[in-house]
Amino acid sequence: MRVEDIMERAVEAADASMPAGVAWDRMRRRGLRMFAIVDRTGIVGIVTRDQLGGHGAPTRRDRTLGDFVRTDVLTTTPDCPVTHAAAVLSGRTQGCLPVLRGTQLVGVLTIAQLLEKLAHAPHMGRAAHVCGACRESEPDQKGHRVS
Repeated sequence: MRVEDIMERAVEAADASMPAGVAWDRMRRRGLRMFAIVDRTGIVGIVTRDQLGGHGAPTRRDRTLGDFVRTDVLTTTPDCPVTHAAAVLSGRTQGCLPVLRGTQLVGVLTIAQLLEKLAHAPHMGRAAHVCGACRESEPDQKGHRVS
């Protein structure tokens, strides 16, 4: 499986001069987790909703995205194996990987997408997962439940 198979294609790019409050409102209205900050040469970094301080309007007052941009961003490509992208994100605070084709931003891969894919992966073998907390079991590939 490749990054392009599960990446989010609806990524918004913004200029570093965008007021942080405007960016926060746009993120909230559109359900975005991040903006890719771009200039004429391509992506220069990202700004996440968490970086903007959640509901902390004073944090954003009189500031632009350029004040929050994280430039030490790892990126990936659409043809990268998902397992490799997951390994890159593992243990890092960066919760997403911008996906570039050349210098063009074509998507974003988030940890949430990786977890969603993992949660819906077919079970291997005969055994199914049994939750230790609630003792609910999921059926194996043949529909059998394990008790």
